[in-house]
Amino acid sequence: MTNLTILATGPDLLGDGVRGTEPVVRETIRRASREIHMLAYSISAGGMRIVDLLGEALERGVRVVLVVNRVHEMGGPAAHALLDLNRRHDRFTLGSFADPGGGDLHAKVLVADREAAVIGSANMSRRGMAGNIEIGVLIRDGSCWKLADMIDGMADRFAVPKRPGGTGAPDRRRARVG
Repeated sequence: MTNLTILATGPDLLGDGVRGTEPVVRETIRRASREIHMLAYSISAGGMRIVDLLGEALERGVRVVLVVNRVHEMGGPAAHALLDLNRRHDRFTLGSFADPGGGDLHAKVLVADREAAVIGSANMSRRGMAGNIEIGVLIRDGSCWKLADMIDGMADRFAVPKRPGGTGAPDRRRARVG
């Protein structure tokens, strides 16, 4: 059975069962105990708290898989922090989506432990988390497995090398479930 919660950014949208996007994203990352899968169009300086939480998850032993649209073109402190996490942590897989046809990765998805997924329109930015009008959902059902598998596939295809001149060599060992 699907458990679905509506999420929003924007003060006029919260309440009556609608939860704030940023608090749910933070809570979902903090509660992850085995793995986090994430797709992001962009992570700006205003989204550094999310990057910090991913770093904290790695320190707890959580496997993190993140695919970002053209991370090398993203620039700024978030891009530098993500590339640093990629170099320092074997359990971190960073993918940099680059479509030769010019398409963008525009999805915003977060999956924790293949049990909970946040899907919505908010970028990982100050405005996406607090300034814009954004809508999303928190889903808790079996579809979270499929989402995580899709993100794993994208991360394999677009893996950023761990070392200059190296391969992405992602840690594909799934966290033990159960």
